[in-house]
Amino acid sequence: MAPSGRRSTTRARPPGKGAVGYRTLPAASASRSAQATGGLLVHPHLYQSPGRAAPRARRTAADRHPHVPFRTEQPPYSVFVRGAEAGELPVAGKYGLGVLTWSPLNSRWLTGRFGRGEPVELAAFRKAVAWKFDLSLSGNQRKLDAVEQLRAVAEEAGVSLTHPALAFAASHRAVTSVILGPGTAGHLDDQLAAADVRIDDDILDRIDEIVPPGTNLNPPYTD
Repeated sequence: MAPSGRRSTTRARPPGKGAVGYRTLPAASASRSAQATGGLLVHPHLYQSPGRAAPRARRTAADRHPHVPFRTEQPPYSVFVRGAEAGELPVAGKYGLGVLTWSPLNSRWLTGRFGRGEPVELAAFRKAVAWKFDLSLSGNQRKLDAVEQLRAVAEEAGVSLTHPALAFAASHRAVTSVILGPGTAGHLDDQLAAADVRIDDDILDRIDEIVPPGTNLNPPYTD
């Protein structure tokens, strides 16, 4: 698949080893905390905020308080969860924020793991978010249809379904990096192989036909 002229092709890559955890704080408190971390270099970021809130939070941290400004936004983003295209991504591009997206495979939906007539085993994690896997919901029925169409696109390109899904998540010009979530060493090897995959405008157009830009399947849930 050739490089796209419509979007940048930043590679998907796993998070750095320095990530030690998250803590949710008000904008001013998060910014102050970045200066009192026992020598650990910290840049606060916005986590899944409405796109319009990003500039306000950035001003709160940088202008009203003499502290470290926000550097990044962290929304979910995948072929099935494209709401960030109407909010966080254009705002981040306008204000120079980095974007670290997560759930690029939509809880394994974009691996082809789930299909019609196949029971979904609800392990501990899936029980906590059981609505994602309830095949009686119309949004999940739409995902089943979309997976079949996306698999055909991947087969024509000669790659697994996982690869164009990850390449899509990394292809938007506003995305800095994609946070992966492999469950096994085999999953990790497969996902890292997607770093060399590029999708052209024809593939992106076909994805847009299957899941239109800005669409979140199975709203109001977004990840």
